[in-house]
Amino acid sequence: MWDNSRNLVLAYLLLLKYGCALENLTSNQIELNDLNNPFSDASLLNCVVDLTQKTVIFSPTILILENKKDDKDEAFFNKITKAFANRDLPITIQDQNNYTGNQTYGAYNENVIVIVHFDNCKKLTDFDIHGVDKKVKYIIIISDYTEESFELLQRFGHKYIKRDITFIIRDPTGRNHSIETFLPVVDEVKCKLADKIKPTQINSCSNSSLKTKVVFPDEVKIDIKKCPFKVGMATMYPFSKIPNKDKLNNYDLITEIEGSDVEIIKIIANRFNASIEWRYLRRAEENPFTDVEYVKVIRNGSLELCAGGLYNIYGDLVSYSGIYTRQAVIWIYAAHRSSRSWTKLVHQLHGMYLFFIFYISYCSLSYLIRKYDCTKPSLKDIVFYSWGALIGAASLVKPTSLKHKILDIFYLILSIYLASYMNIQLYSFLTIDRPAVMFKTYDEVFSSGRVPYLSPTHKWFLQEKNYLAFANTSKDCDGFYDCADKTLALNGLTAILDEYFYTLQAATAVNDEARVLRATQNIVTVYQEMLIRKDSPFVISIQKVIQRLFEAGICKHLYKEAIGITVVAKAESANKNAVSNSYSCESGCAITLTQVAGVFYVWVIGCLLSTCVVIVEIMWKSGEVSSKLKLGLFRS
Repeated sequence: MWDNSRNLVLAYLLLLKYGCALENLTSNQIELNDLNNPFSDASLLNCVVDLTQKTVIFSPTILILENKKDDKDEAFFNKITKAFANRDLPITIQDQNNYTGNQTYGAYNENVIVIVHFDNCKKLTDFDIHGVDKKVKYIIIISDYTEESFELLQRFGHKYIKRDITFIIRDPTGRNHSIETFLPVVDEVKCKLADKIKPTQINSCSNSSLKTKVVFPDEVKIDIKKCPFKVGMATMYPFSKIPNKDKLNNYDLITEIEGSDVEIIKIIANRFNASIEWRYLRRAEENPFTDVEYVKVIRNGSLELCAGGLYNIYGDLVSYSGIYTRQAVIWIYAAHRSSRSWTKLVHQLHGMYLFFIFYISYCSLSYLIRKYDCTKPSLKDIVFYSWGALIGAASLVKPTSLKHKILDIFYLILSIYLASYMNIQLYSFLTIDRPAVMFKTYDEVFSSGRVPYLSPTHKWFLQEKNYLAFANTSKDCDGFYDCADKTLALNGLTAILDEYFYTLQAATAVNDEARVLRATQNIVTVYQEMLIRKDSPFVISIQKVIQRLFEAGICKHLYKEAIGITVVAKAESANKNAVSNSYSCESGCAITLTQVAGVFYVWVIGCLLSTCVVIVEIMWKSGEVSSKLKLGLFRS
């Protein structure tokens, strides 16, 4: 009895001494046990915080919806706000009953994560997010989940199948939380989305930790199960080429088609395990910006996707695939190397006047020096022999003094420089071909003095003052090819789409050298995007596939392959030869007799003139002798 009383007193004294420490230890132990307790809310909250951090790493906006009308929801709300506060994460609070989503929008829609808690699935029926931006992500926590709640959850998931919504559901045992979402499933019999879709588990939470890092699936991979993927194709080279398009009506089935867009769509269809049904879309190729009729076919659900060199010009009527290639309207012009002629050689020798100045100066100084030395200077001999020495055909007049010898030495040096100058100019004239005239900017094109050839129905696509003034001076032509033909034949200018440039440059090349060049500056640049039905479940997946193909350079490769890799290579080679200062010889650059044939022609002409002079002199002297004989006979 005494022993028991003594033990109680000792215990009481210990409690007084260590009570505070024991209280803290108990509190910490309770919190630790709470986190490790699979039945506690702390384990769930820890997973929720981890989910939000994994979803948006850079400055996420976390919006927590509070339900003040429900005690259970409000109690959970208090716990979740405390959990985020403990991690020092910024949160925004909004009343769940008045939530419209308008308060969360701005420039950061993609960073918004909305967290909402329901103690049962019945409250999902009153939760409407139709007016909320589709970029906003949702984490919906359901604490009390029963088998009867499955149909309500399924109905809600099917309603918002295209939204990023992740459900956190406590399993029937209450130990773990399943993280699920709804992914589209195709009914292969009806070839449309199934009416009833089961939720798919993408992650799980157990003992305050996530099984994987997945929160929202990055890409929804839909298996169409070989159902037809309906695609509308317009025609624009090289994006799509339909051989028998003249025989087709709008929306007719296409049996034969090729082009870069065709190959891209085949890759997309393979991604969805789909067959492809091609439909023809009639439109103007040269000025397609005004065609909007085929947009109606996309919006009414007849087509999933439209391609064939289309643009992002229809606003919010459709969704877009993202940029996968570009197209530019460019100036092209005829480019010809100037032919080699002796007149151009004379023009090339524009520096010869300096030697003439020195020649006249030498003649003047030589005459003055001889006169100063009291010799008998002959201006005629000085001028004649000085010229002969300058061109290397005669010697100078014998000098009479030392100062005259010095003058002659430096004049002979000048003669050597003249010979070198002439040799260099002759060598470059005979071996180097100068490039054609090249235009780079708008201003160079407009001030070139060339006549533009433009189609009267398509040339007013750019409302720019300088362009309009230049277009007013144009002459008419019919279509891209006719304008290009007139440009080449008449040394003019025209504007065409750059995808026609490679083919035209390769086809018109002469001796592996381009006869048509383009200005560096584009008139206007547009970017190709495919059109997607706005409510299509494939929008995000198609955009991701296009982005990956573009970044990998596959779109550019398919574009060049559709034109023809050999055509592109030939065009690039021809263009390089046309714009470079190239030697006309292959090796050694030797000057041939053919190249200097003009010298022999001049020599022959000189010989003929000399012969004629000799004949005239003989005839003249013969006439004088005859006259003298006659005069002597007359005197006698």
